[in-house]
Amino acid sequence: MPRSDEESKAKEVKVKVERIYLALVRAHRRIYRAVVRGQHDIGSGHPSAQDERETSLGQRLYTDSYRDLVVLGFWYRDLNSPKYVCSEGAMNIIRALRRVAARALTLGNSLRTKDRFGIYHDFLAMAKKIEPDVAEIEPDSGQLMDRHALDMARMRRTLGVAFQATEAEARMASYLMRHSVAQTVHAYCTDSPCGHCCRTYAELAPRLAKAAERRGNAEANPVAHPRGAPSVQGFGWKIGWLFYGQPYEAAAADKTADFPALDAAVRDGSIEGYAQI
Repeated sequence: MPRSDEESKAKEVKVKVERIYLALVRAHRRIYRAVVRGQHDIGSGHPSAQDERETSLGQRLYTDSYRDLVVLGFWYRDLNSPKYVCSEGAMNIIRALRRVAARALTLGNSLRTKDRFGIYHDFLAMAKKIEPDVAEIEPDSGQLMDRHALDMARMRRTLGVAFQATEAEARMASYLMRHSVAQTVHAYCTDSPCGHCCRTYAELAPRLAKAAERRGNAEANPVAHPRGAPSVQGFGWKIGWLFYGQPYEAAAADKTADFPALDAAVRDGSIEGYAQI
């Protein structure tokens, strides 16, 4: 499908993605910040992100009110409406807000309390649109793990490469694997892929081709391959256009968006293209 058609769809998805992003950010900074800074162990002055993380509340909830977040929406032909996922940082924000909201939304008639109620209700409406994390038992260790983390472990075993489980891209790939999607998938994200995700995209097509070849050889000659080869079931999808709102930047150079890797992904057929809108 031409880029112009998908770019038009991406602009529609962008509106919803940015609404979800704004609702999460406002609630986190207006509600969570008020609660964490009211803790007895926060200290005086203007607390930093590190100060907030070192409080007992911050340690239990794994977040602070400075946390960046990433929201991603994706779609393909047979999907009735786009699906929305987010980074682990954003999921921690959602969990934390639901835990502390009662402390911030105290009964009263002040403008501040009314404002927080409105922010929290908007947050609840938008958070419902995010695909939830589901925990499952990991067969080998018996530990409880998020489903997408298990899927990324399987992806690495099968292809030799995977998205980091903390990334929104990992949650998108997990959904596609679980639903055995066999179509071209397009996405809009608040930020471009990080450096690691860019390099993962670059390797997708070559790695999948090798995995399919190994699988075919094992099926054609089971005597020579008694252990077989990992199943490529669930990897029938292909990434089309990646649209984003801003380039991803980080203090670590290897984490910052790697656009040459995305160019390589286009050349190798791992993605159709990428563009900022």
